[in-house]
Amino acid sequence: MTKTKTQTENAKISAAALHLAATQGWENVTLDAVARGAKISPALFKKRFVEPHELAAVIVKEISREALADAGKPSGAAHDIFFDLLMARFDVLQKNRKAILSIAEAARCDLALSRSLTREVLNGLYSVIDVAALHAPPRPVLAAGLSAVYGWAFLAWRRDESRDMAKTMAALDRGLRLAGKAMGVLIQRF
Repeated sequence: MTKTKTQTENAKISAAALHLAATQGWENVTLDAVARGAKISPALFKKRFVEPHELAAVIVKEISREALADAGKPSGAAHDIFFDLLMARFDVLQKNRKAILSIAEAARCDLALSRSLTREVLNGLYSVIDVAALHAPPRPVLAAGLSAVYGWAFLAWRRDESRDMAKTMAALDRGLRLAGKAMGVLIQRF
């Protein structure tokens, strides 16, 4: 399958799964229902997916792809670049708020879903680092710091019911500032 065809198929799968999660709750999402919604043969679909939690990887990859496309290539200080890239991600989450909240709630009790989400969110944060094109500190250190900031901001987003996501932006800004200070201390010590 070509890269473009895979991306198109992933977009359809993600859209169908998000729609079902929003309307029925993630715990009621089935592979057959997602296959029907994505207009993919259930037999072919089940060759790719065995359990619904495996759909999370496709959903998160699609969110990452859409957010990075929307953000473009931000410039400026590291804080501003990361803020713009991560807010683009929250903009995509906001469009799918009901579905994302349903998935996040289900992940609290579903270890396989939680692992899949965590792995793909971290991969998405590595993509953010690559787009930011920062080379110090090392990528794993940046990824660890960025995952803590993103997790902090995600918790704020879950509680932020405003249309402008002011509390989310404030949490993200504060987290990035604290992480920036911590990175500065680390770099000075080594």
